[in-house]
Amino acid sequence: MKSKLKISDVQKDGGVVSDVVEAQLEQGGETQDVVVKRTRKNVEAPHFSYADTALRKAAARTHLLDRTILDRLQNHPTVLVPRLHSAHSRGLQTVMTDFNSQGFRLMQDMLVTNQLPPKTAVNAARTLAALQLALRDKSIMAKVKPIENSVTQIRERLAEAHILLYGHLEVYRELEAKLLSEKGLLYTDGHPKNMAVNDKGDVMVFDFGRVITGSEQYVPANFLAHIGLACIGGVMPYDVAQNFITDFYVTFNGIIPIEEKWFVRFFAAELVHRGLAMRWVDPRLFKSARESSAKLAVYSVFLDVFDRDYTTLNQLLGSLKNNSK
Repeated sequence: MKSKLKISDVQKDGGVVSDVVEAQLEQGGETQDVVVKRTRKNVEAPHFSYADTALRKAAARTHLLDRTILDRLQNHPTVLVPRLHSAHSRGLQTVMTDFNSQGFRLMQDMLVTNQLPPKTAVNAARTLAALQLALRDKSIMAKVKPIENSVTQIRERLAEAHILLYGHLEVYRELEAKLLSEKGLLYTDGHPKNMAVNDKGDVMVFDFGRVITGSEQYVPANFLAHIGLACIGGVMPYDVAQNFITDFYVTFNGIIPIEEKWFVRFFAAELVHRGLAMRWVDPRLFKSARESSAKLAVYSVFLDVFDRDYTTLNQLLGSLKNNSK
């Protein structure tokens, strides 16, 4: 059966190293909305720093890793991913079903407009935990290897924590060592920009090019730090954020046990990575807070965790409450 792919010039979304554009796939007299992810071989961006050198050089290979993992998860019973059109995916072009046409919307968009369905927290926790288990399942991920050096990427993500802990480098080294302590595959980009949700709260996940090896304890903190940013910025009221974080934490912990102390520390590190440098942070998150005020609040939470030695979820939630609009 002949098929034809028509790519428009309308950019749907722009990532760090790739663009995702709208397209239509004609097959058997029917037309289907799809999206095409296209990666450039040579990536340059004004906001790239020395920490992004490895990513820039590995852009093409991360695209292929993303597609490989996406292909392995096509029929997973728990992890929902976009449908891959293999016949049209070649080189640095990947064709996927448009999740918008399936009733899904980017989770980030629903977060900033305060439209997340009630079951989102629980379903996101189940999805990310199931994904993490799938990445550790050698029968599913046979011969799948990370493209980026784990140490380099972790240091990129902990750069702000390293600076803030400069007077206590033993604490930073402990943080880094814990994150690098495991050799299994780790999904480092499980945040609302790489997830979609429908009206029922079902969660779809994508963008696996930056999978590395490391501790799965990072996964819940990586996701929930974005909820913390939304709370600090005034997009999500504290009581809503508190319930969301608690529901996610309890659900994820029931599948993959969370080490509470490390969750709190990784949360604070991710919070300053995104919020202090405002690096690739959606400006819509700060609806009622000035950027300078948000930065100070983020820094204050970090100080509570590392200077006051907060180690429990309740302590972290208390700090978030004290520093939110």
